[in-house]
Amino acid sequence: MRIQRWFLATIMITLVLILAVAITTSQPLIHQFDTWGLHAAGAVTPARTSWARFITNFGEPVNMTITAIVVSLWIMWRRRPSWAATVAGAVLSTAIINRLFKAVIERPRPFVADPTLHALTHASGWSFPSGHASASAALVTVIIIYIWHWHRRPLPRTLVVILGVIYAATIMWSRVYLHVHFASDVLAGALEGIACAIIAREIVRWITIRGSQDAIVDAPDDQAS
Repeated sequence: MRIQRWFLATIMITLVLILAVAITTSQPLIHQFDTWGLHAAGAVTPARTSWARFITNFGEPVNMTITAIVVSLWIMWRRRPSWAATVAGAVLSTAIINRLFKAVIERPRPFVADPTLHALTHASGWSFPSGHASASAALVTVIIIYIWHWHRRPLPRTLVVILGVIYAATIMWSRVYLHVHFASDVLAGALEGIACAIIAREIVRWITIRGSQDAIVDAPDDQAS
C-alpha cells in the first residue's frame, strides 16, 4: 500500500510538471482546456458571482489556516498527534511548493492575459498553480485518508468523501468562474495538493515508526524486554 501511495504521488507531481512545461511552451491543448474550463464554469450572473465570492473565501490563506488548525486540534483531542502533524505538513508543503511554481512559471492571471475578462474578486500575484485548489485538496485528502484509516463503517467514509469532494471542487470552480485562475491552474493545484497530502502522511508515518523503534533500542534492558 505504501509503494502504491508513493507511486500515485509521483504520478501526480509528474503531471503537474507536464502542465507547467505545456504552459511555458504555450501548447494549444492547454489553451483549449482553459477555454473549455471557462465555459464550463458558467455564464456570469449577479447571484452566481455572489455565491462564488462566498465560496472562494473558504480557500483564502487565513481561512484555510484556521480550518487546518481546527482540524488539527480535533485530531489532537482524539489523541492522534501524528495525524495532526500530517495536516500541518500537507498544508505547509503545498504553500511552499505553490510559491516556488509561481516564481518559476510566472503565468499571468486570466484577467491580465485576456483584456476581455474582468476579475470578479481581488487576486494578485501569478496564476499557476492555484493556491486555493492545492490547499483545499491537501486538507480534504488528509481528512479522507484519516477517516478511511480509523473508521470501518461505510457511512462515515462515504459522507466524508462526498462532502470533501464538494467542498474542494466548489472552491476550485469559484476560482475559474471569478476569472482569477485558468482551469489548468486549478487542475495543477488539485494534483499538487493531493500529492503533498500523501507524501506528508507517509513521511510522518515513517518518522513515527522510526521514533518508536529508536525508543525501544535506547530503552534500558529491563524496559526493552
